Order: sequence, then C-alpha cells, then structure tokens
Amino acid sequence: DLNEKIKQKLELSKSSNIPNNKKANKDTSNSNSLIQRVSMKKFLSTISQIIPYLCKYLEDLLKLIEDSKNAENDGEEQEYLCNECFYIIVESINYIFSSKAFEEENYSDIKQNIILGIMKLTGDMNRSNDDVYKITRIFNYFVNFKNKIESPQSHVMYIKLLDSILKLMPSTIEKNKLQHLNNALVDIIKSVFKKKLSVKSSEKNEYIIYLLQLCINKSENPIDIIKYYCLEILPLFIDALVNPEADVPNSLLDNPLLNSETFNIYYKIMLVELNNILQSEAFMQPSIISTIKRLNDVVECFTHLTQIVKIYDKRNILKHLLKQGKLFLDTFVKKVMPFLNINFKQHHEDIVGLLKILQQSTRIFQVINKK
Repeated sequence: DLNEKIKQKLELSKSSNIPNNKKANKDTSNSNSLIQRVSMKKFLSTISQIIPYLCKYLEDLLKLIEDSKNAENDGEEQEYLCNECFYIIVESINYIFSSKAFEEENYSDIKQNIILGIMKLTGDMNRSNDDVYKITRIFNYFVNFKNKIESPQSHVMYIKLLDSILKLMPSTIEKNKLQHLNNALVDIIKSVFKKKLSVKSSEKNEYIIYLLQLCINKSENPIDIIKYYCLEILPLFIDALVNPEADVPNSLLDNPLLNSETFNIYYKIMLVELNNILQSEAFMQPSIISTIKRLNDVVECFTHLTQIVKIYDKRNILKHLLKQGKLFLDTFVKKVMPFLNINFKQHHEDIVGLLKILQQSTRIFQVINKK
C-alpha cells in the first residue's frame, strides 16, 4: 500500500551513499562512492535531470499530507511518513543548490539546466539569460510551499534551501528587489519561531542559532528584530521566571523555542549581533540625527541585556556578557566614539543622553568585575 511504498523510499534514502550537508562540510573524503567513481560534473549532470522530478514529488507529497488529515485509517502514520519523505527530498535539493560546484564556471551549464527544469514546472518556458529573473522564479516556486509544510523540522531544512537559492543570486540584482525576497524569507523564519521543535537539545540550539541570525541578517531593519527580543521577549521571560504564578503573556507563548535551556542562546546571539552592527557600521544613517537615534536603539538593547544579570545571574549568562559585552564596548570606542566626537558640539544633548544610557551598562560591568 501507499505507506509501505513511502517506507521503502525512506529506507532507500537513509541507506543511500549521498552524504548530508554536515558530513560533506566536515570532510570531503566522506563523499559517496558514486562521486569517487565518476567526475563531479557527470554526477551533477545526472542529478540535474532528477531535480525537477524531486520537485514534482514534493508537490505530490504535500497533497498526500493534506489528504492524510482526512483519512480514517493510518492517517497519522501516512502523514508522518510523508513529512519524513518531504524532509529528505528538500535536504537533497538543498545539498545540490548549496554545492560549492555551483559557484564554479565549469558547472554553469548544469546549474542552468537545473534552474530551467524547475521553471518548466511553473509553466515558465522562458530561456532568458537573465539570472536574476530565473533565480527569482525558482525562489518564488519554493516559497509557494510555505503554508503547506506541517513538520517544524522540514520547515528548518526548507528555510536552508531558500537561503541557498538566494545565495545564487547575481550581485547585479537591485538592492530593493533582493530585499523583497529577503523579506519573504524573514516572514517564513518568524512563522517557524512560533512552532515547537521536538528534537534533541543540541540540534534545537543549532536551529535557533541559524534561524535567529539569518532572520536578523536578512531583515530590512535588523535592529528591529533585536529590539523585539532585547526590550520585550527576554525581559518578559525573566519576569515569568521570577513570577511563575502570573499569567504567561501571549508574546511569550508565541516563542515556544525560548525556555530556561535555550535562553542563553538567545542572549548570546543578541550580544553578538549588536556588536556586529557596530563592527560593520550598519548604524550609519543618511543624517546625523537618524544615526544617533539608531545608536540609541543599539545602546538601549545592550543596556537591557546587561540589566538582566541583576535578576538572572546564571553562570552562562555572566560568561556571555563578560566576553561579548567587552567586545561590544571595545567596538563602541573604536567605531562609534569618533563619530560622536566629531558631532558633539552640534548634537550635545542627544549624544550626552546616549552616553548616559551606556553608562548604566558600564556600571554593571564594574560591579561584576569586582565580584
């Protein structure tokens, strides 16, 4: 029956010699025997003919998952097996799209064949040389799956696939067009953060790090994402720990991945990304006053993170603050102070206000270092 066929496909996939991304990245010597016997070009050429069929199979699987919800017998098992198949296929497609070979000129014809093969599934027979157009079509094809995926684990791999596709985008793409695609990816990531992941803690931490950093880096306004966590979610979580009898706010319920085990992951990422904003000078805006306002947001987020240790002084949190916080302050002195010094006379009050907020953090650092 159908379930048995799906099980056979799963077993075939699991016993396959094609390596997953982690193994491939760790050691290319673990490449499967097929790649060892034939050239990479021949291997990819063969795969390029299969990819469109895999994509079509994804569409069929999503229909099966939908049908299994209404099935009276073996519905749950069929849904589980279909989700497993979906994950494996998306992982395999991502393995191809994220291949280093795709970046080499020698394999450009194979890449084009794969792209054109998927475009045909959408009814688009355009053989234009416009890579921006073609990659956009492929990206949007997979984006259409976003509301049909049930498994959170599949969602994470699905996001990796979308990320891999965007990395193929030529540098000639207009900034606003690329950001439009990034916004679609960010929306999908945000939806995944509202789902529970029933995986091992180590894997869950990896997922959180990857998704959170990707969400911030792809966002049109990264500081808005950071503010959401630093000023709202993380303080609310601490309040919930201190007052366990109180009702849990809806905004916390919308973040089921955040718990006492993962809090330090969120905390560290916020510190790292705040430092990255300073390091890359992403705080610079068209006008001086808007730049100061952006710096004010960055410093306010940092101050909220430092104040958390006054209530929640767990060892890991203190360790992250001492290490990443020091980097932040060092970067602030190196990257921000020259800007503030130059504009101090004209914007005296705004800059003094900014430094007063930062001073709250430095005082906490002094207290911690004295302990």
